[in-house]
Amino acid sequence: MHRNERGRHNSAARSLKHLQQTQKKLLAARCILRQLDRQHGHTEEYFKNQCERKKAIQSQTISQSSADYLEHVAELVDLEEQLVAAQDKLETMDKNKRSRRRRRKHRHASGGPNTLVLLEKAIECVTEKLGDAELCELTGTSGASNVERYARAKPLVKIRVAKGKLLGAKVGVIEHRRRASHARGTNVQKKMNTLRLLKNTKLRQKHATYIRLAKQYNEQFAPDPSLATPTL
Repeated sequence: MHRNERGRHNSAARSLKHLQQTQKKLLAARCILRQLDRQHGHTEEYFKNQCERKKAIQSQTISQSSADYLEHVAELVDLEEQLVAAQDKLETMDKNKRSRRRRRKHRHASGGPNTLVLLEKAIECVTEKLGDAELCELTGTSGASNVERYARAKPLVKIRVAKGKLLGAKVGVIEHRRRASHARGTNVQKKMNTLRLLKNTKLRQKHATYIRLAKQYNEQFAPDPSLATPTL
């Protein structure tokens, strides 16, 4: 017999054997169901309902886990934002040669570099809380390999959180403009101007965080299409 023919014959034999084994298991399962129905009144419909109930409970559990996960990621994004702001501040100070001596005194007094170390440790602590079970649900990356899925999922979740914070900050600015347009009185307008500056500063921070994360993702994974990086 030719090798290809022998291979097809063996494949057909294995398929037939698997089918026979499956049929035996099906007959045995039906016998058990009939026995349970006679002894306890548990029909096939009863077990179907139990199965659907179990799936619903599991789905609720995953959704709650996802909500907790997003809270952890939001904390992580906030910490990274603080870290980047602190690093930018130090770089600005480094560029100013005239303030080197004052900077050394300031660092010695306030522990500037220690603050960065503490923030980095805090980020690591939050990262350790992050689980992988909810990544597929949150990012829709189930089609990729495990390695690629997990590599993409965590930055995607962070981007999702950062985008939500950006939209929230944008809504805050728009809502403040609406309220400010109805403000009356000098003192009220001063408070509104101060609040406007705070709202705009927050919006710029959230926008910078989202752009930074989106650009990092585009550079690392080169998605097609790339993640949008809109201007304010």
